[in-house]
Amino acid sequence: AQPTFNPPYRLANGNVQLTFSGPLGSGYRVWASTNLSFSPITTTWSNLTSGSFSGVPVSFTDSQAPSYPQRFYVITIP
Repeated sequence: AQPTFNPPYRLANGNVQLTFSGPLGSGYRVWASTNLSFSPITTTWSNLTSGSFSGVPVSFTDSQAPSYPQRFYVITIP
């Protein structure tokens, strides 16, 4: 199963909150970039956080988002 994102939500302070889920026990990494076409992700995007799916949706707040006029996000399973 692939990870799934809920729509990102911009908070009043400009931070962006991400909520996502994936296969129980699988590791994940959250990446961000200002350019969607950069490739490969693992060397051209910024790794924001990582962890393991535990069966409940994961919430992550990107506190660096206000510094960028636009930012793209992707999740990978290592």
